[in-house]
Amino acid sequence: MNKITPPADITTQFELEGGVTNGVNSGWMWALNGGYASTGADAYAVEDGDEIRWYFINDWNQDYNGYPDQFGPEEEGSPTLIDPEAYAVRPFGLTSWWPAFGGSMKHNSTKDLTVNLEGFKAKEVFTMQKSGGWTDFFSDPIQVGSWIYVVFSDTLYKLNRDGTVNRQAKLDAAIDSTSRIAYADGLIVVPIKEGKVQALTADNLKTVWLADKPNTEDEMQSLSSLKIVDGVVYQGLCTVGWAPRSFGGAFRALNLNDGSTKWEYISDQTGFYWGGGVLINGALIIGNDLGEITSFNPETGAILDKMTLPVHSDGQAPAIRTNMAASGNLIFFISQQDGTLNRLNVGSNGSLGALKRVKFADSSTASPTIKDGKVYVAGLNTLTIINANKMTIEKSYVVEGNIQSTPLVIKDKSGKIFVYFTINAEPGGIYGLTPSEDIVHTVYTPAKDQQNWCMASLSVSSDGTLYYSNDSLTFFAVKLAQIEDEQPADEDGKEDDKGNIPATGEDLAPQYMPGILLLAASAMVFILKRKLINS
Repeated sequence: MNKITPPADITTQFELEGGVTNGVNSGWMWALNGGYASTGADAYAVEDGDEIRWYFINDWNQDYNGYPDQFGPEEEGSPTLIDPEAYAVRPFGLTSWWPAFGGSMKHNSTKDLTVNLEGFKAKEVFTMQKSGGWTDFFSDPIQVGSWIYVVFSDTLYKLNRDGTVNRQAKLDAAIDSTSRIAYADGLIVVPIKEGKVQALTADNLKTVWLADKPNTEDEMQSLSSLKIVDGVVYQGLCTVGWAPRSFGGAFRALNLNDGSTKWEYISDQTGFYWGGGVLINGALIIGNDLGEITSFNPETGAILDKMTLPVHSDGQAPAIRTNMAASGNLIFFISQQDGTLNRLNVGSNGSLGALKRVKFADSSTASPTIKDGKVYVAGLNTLTIINANKMTIEKSYVVEGNIQSTPLVIKDKSGKIFVYFTINAEPGGIYGLTPSEDIVHTVYTPAKDQQNWCMASLSVSSDGTLYYSNDSLTFFAVKLAQIEDEQPADEDGKEDDKGNIPATGEDLAPQYMPGILLLAASAMVFILKRKLINS
């Protein structure tokens, strides 16, 4: 005997049974002259020059590929990568105006436009109505390059701006009742049923990878916002039934290049429902259905800190069913059962600090939007503006119905603020307001056969076109009316003649009629006088 080599010290041999040797399928194996022996050891007659090696393995069913100091397990490719060639030629140079829910990976639904808005007038650009059942839904749309991407049921559509279909692709499965797709690095990433995630190229919609469901027997739904940062896809999931809260869930990180799992956190107590994490101070922070806020290490999934909201009147902490929005070292989010805006301080190491709260509604599942020191929040029968620094209510609007959409806050070219939202009731239209007024306006009402309830949030393009869907299985594009810039005065301080023409094109005759009548009367008197003199 020349030597004894423990195989696990040299190779990456898998050890089943939790890493314990002597499992149920363990045993000794032998190799002959650098390869597998064709017979059992007891049937082989040893010859001069033979080299026989014995090695111990924990499971003979494993593909061990020989004896330890020369062979290791076969190298496997990514189990989720489907088309590496499509990934290699993906259009990673495409830019995106609206790459994820809320208009960015920060999920803060606000945009500055370079046009002046009239405010509350709009014109329908197109509608896309589909047929289907009660399990068919539209996703939230995104905008990449000059296209709009939206999923209906099990099909991803790439739409031109006029609503015509540029391309479409069948998905591995249909989406859940809420699906917040995202774009990054040339890929459209779509959460689908069972918690799976499918990535397709943004140009020709070729599937690059398909990530399997989390490592749990529970059936998962992917209802939360996808966040993609630095090549990692963060996904929250939940297990739901007839109970008012989810009773299980997962939060995981997937590699964007192939869909493989980077890390995974699984709970058999609660899930992540309509939520969305925020990256702040080296931590990934998200809330769940038990009212818990968890601070994860985004690289490893290790829990850095955790806290629970104060107990509500029902004896439980209120659920958190909104995205987290960040401003400086602060994160803002809403708790459902008590209709409260929460502000939480985050330390430099991801620790969770002081919590401040202000109640504004009886209940709410609409994510907050932060703009210029104000937090715009919505809920049952209200849209409210809260001072972010003081955490005090500045203004509340009474609305008939439950606003479950995230307020879309737009600042136009003139600096004026407009807020747009939907209400979860018929007719499923668009509503708006400006903080300088006390009126809630109806901006758009769908046609009769396209009216239904609506939980969808609005997105906006750079030219002021709003996109959303309602439960009539219709996807809408509605363009907000614009007003022309005021014409500058000429060098003499007088207005340009063109500036005297109203942008709306209304008739000028009424405003000049009194002067015209006066001139006509004067002329008549003059004529009569001349007739009298001539007489």
